[in-house]
Amino acid sequence: MGQTSRKKPKQPTATLNGGYKDVVALDSTLWAVDASGHLASFTSAGEERPLSTTLKVPITSIHATGKDELLVVCGQDIYLLNSKTQACTYEAKLPPKTVFIARDNRKQIWAATETGLLNVATNQSFVPDSTLNHYYKWRPQPSAALLDSYNILWIGFDMGEWGGNLQVFDTNLQRFVPVDFADTLGRLCPVNSFCEAKTQMYLSGAVAHGSNSSCITRFDKLQAKRVFNSSWRENYRTMVFGDPGGEYISTIAYSPTENRLYYNSQNGIYRAPINMELHQQDAWQLVCAPMSSWPTDRRQHVSKMVFTSDNKLVLLVENNALGIWDGRILTLIP
Repeated sequence: MGQTSRKKPKQPTATLNGGYKDVVALDSTLWAVDASGHLASFTSAGEERPLSTTLKVPITSIHATGKDELLVVCGQDIYLLNSKTQACTYEAKLPPKTVFIARDNRKQIWAATETGLLNVATNQSFVPDSTLNHYYKWRPQPSAALLDSYNILWIGFDMGEWGGNLQVFDTNLQRFVPVDFADTLGRLCPVNSFCEAKTQMYLSGAVAHGSNSSCITRFDKLQAKRVFNSSWRENYRTMVFGDPGGEYISTIAYSPTENRLYYNSQNGIYRAPINMELHQQDAWQLVCAPMSSWPTDRRQHVSKMVFTSDNKLVLLVENNALGIWDGRILTLIP
């Protein structure tokens, strides 16, 4: 993999504290849910914005559905929040024992059930008929999900040492669609995150079992290709920080401004041009070194990364702080 930069990146000076459980970016504004389930908003510079809206608490999760809209899930109740006017309207109610996944561009809400997907508006259920992992087909709580620009829903699963799984659902056709996955079961890591880069999708997966092992897989028209791997068996580059025996890649994100793919691991934040062969030694550059207090426990890993419209990278440090990387400094919001 890419040789890390020999010039040591600037070290962040802030320490981690506080707590947030979700964050999204709408244009250049951040919306976050704190540990107690209250909504907060910040500029991309980290300055808190006043809020006038009142919502039921605790808030479970938030989701960007458009440039000015935010979907807010409060238990089983779903609200639509206008980010400009802060007006809030009731959207739908989730059935019991379901988990919100996404709302497509036809305003259909999709939820995970114990056996598959549910169209909340029509009450129609969809069960996958095949699986990449023969140990299990579906889990009622996916580890990651993303609705792409083509209205296709990507749903990832994590079973630790039992591997990962992936289900892809076309909300236009209302059916699960197969993925041409050349890798064997043993090479499908538990799924941590997705990101969309132009016409392609990327998946990051990782497992910590004795040692760390991670992968990044690219999907082009449902054709999968492993483009990056870091494990104790295959370590393609020299690490500046951490154990060279493999990384735990928690999240990935795509910067349209730079046309680069970013990932975060226990060794810091790396980036690579999307048009490079990502397995090459000089592809990846370390841009932000890990702090001494950077969490290595999976319960406190970076669970989400998103870019704002002004190209600020936002990190959700699970059970801790929000981080804003401006290309030079990582600012932490406790």
